[in-house]
Amino acid sequence: MASANFLFWNLGKLPRAELVSELVCERDIDVVILAEGEESQVSLMESLSKRTMRRYELVPRVGTRIHTYARSDSVQVVPIYEELSFHLSMYRVTMKDESILLGAVHLPSKLHRDSSEQLLFATQVARDIRRVESEQACNRTVLCGDFNMNPFEPGMVAARGFHSVMSRDIADRRSRTISRQQFDFFYNPMWSQFGDRSAGPPGTYYSSRAGEIEYFWNTFDQVLVRSSLSSSFSSRIEVIVAIGDRTLLNSNGRPDRKVGSDHLPLAFTITL
Repeated sequence: MASANFLFWNLGKLPRAELVSELVCERDIDVVILAEGEESQVSLMESLSKRTMRRYELVPRVGTRIHTYARSDSVQVVPIYEELSFHLSMYRVTMKDESILLGAVHLPSKLHRDSSEQLLFATQVARDIRRVESEQACNRTVLCGDFNMNPFEPGMVAARGFHSVMSRDIADRRSRTISRQQFDFFYNPMWSQFGDRSAGPPGTYYSSRAGEIEYFWNTFDQVLVRSSLSSSFSSRIEVIVAIGDRTLLNSNGRPDRKVGSDHLPLAFTITL
């Protein structure tokens, strides 16, 4: 059996090396994926190694939107593709003798793109993912990151977008055909993270603006899996609200940028 623990966190350009290291140690994380991590990569690797007493290496890449660190004694992470505007990085992750494809995304913000533009961008990124899966002859794909869209938005659910569905049963059908073209599903377990009935907070990111439509809580940070891997989650995806004895939420129960970030981190496990 091969297993690895993953962490994704949008740090909002804040220096959080010690906090990230504490979380990695606490959760025994093998692969760390950070968006907007502006801190020195060398200092973060040193902090990770010092805290965990294990060696973490920065996975080489070209762009600056996403930084990925891997624990060299447990997993091998090899970059295989990077989208030209650096919104998508893809890796082959090997655990013992088993491999998966890992995609890490940080898609354009709603501050700069409207929903139509986000849909078009999602379509482009999803096409890139399908091409990499074909080239690698592998569809055991995990996709995680800050999508800057909620699970119900067109870019997430459209067939030519990420084609992600809320039901494992639907995802297990593998694909559907539209206009004679086949589109594989992603299973999106983040649907279960909405609202007060979820196991954790109502979302991963909070926003309050003066527009006519405002959801307040959003689930922009997500983990999607192809149906070939949907049974490989050994435990549910967790939206983390505390590290050690420090809460990541303010007195109103919203992400506290003074302590962590305006996004909450995600932890999940893949077992093959």
